[in-house]
Amino acid sequence: MLHGGAWRSGGRKDWFEGCQRAATSGVVGVAIDYRLADGTAGHSWPAQLVDAQLAVRWVRTHAREYGIDPERVCAIGDSAGGHLAVFLAALDKPVLGEYAGLLPGVSPKADCTVDWFAPVDFSGFLQRSGMMRMMFVGVAPADYANAERSASPLFAVGPRTAPILIAHGGEDRMVSIKQSETLRDALTRDGVPNQLWVFRGGHEFAGVPDERRAYIDTALAFTKDPLGFLKTKSPPKSE
Repeated sequence: MLHGGAWRSGGRKDWFEGCQRAATSGVVGVAIDYRLADGTAGHSWPAQLVDAQLAVRWVRTHAREYGIDPERVCAIGDSAGGHLAVFLAALDKPVLGEYAGLLPGVSPKADCTVDWFAPVDFSGFLQRSGMMRMMFVGVAPADYANAERSASPLFAVGPRTAPILIAHGGEDRMVSIKQSETLRDALTRDGVPNQLWVFRGGHEFAGVPDERRAYIDTALAFTKDPLGFLKTKSPPKSE
């Protein structure tokens, strides 16, 4: 479980309720921290992804201790956490960076992913946002395009990407729903099982806070049987 916070704030406690609801439904929830972008080189991209991938490898390594099936490790994240979760579905090898060499030989790839209202294409972000530039210490404007692409999971997905369930608020003003629609379309083109569920609300369930609990339960049901879920469930009809 990967928290949001624009890669600069938040923590594993943000998924406390998610872990509780997971436990009551027979799922082991593991909420993690990752290095937050603070303008220093050690916390610059891809530190956040390195940490998320290491967390997956750690869970697999210690799976038996916690009653986890190492071949059924899924990722769920909201906003910035969803961005990392999509990478976990797409990449089967660790990205380069500090700590990337730990637990060699253990797969960092998630077996399924739940993405809540995440940005997946950073194109143009660095030119517009000083906040985003904190993630890319030392990157010159001439290299913005390459840096943006390296941090965009949209360009990492392919036919081998794990099944993904996407949720996005139709009234999201922070991350455009077009980001999730573009991801859905790319996954569909590559033959990756997926669905996009649109709820009536804004970013982080703004305006509809009660929806969060229902979407946690939906996510947990998906992780138990991703392909079966996608075959038998349909996105709610927009009101």
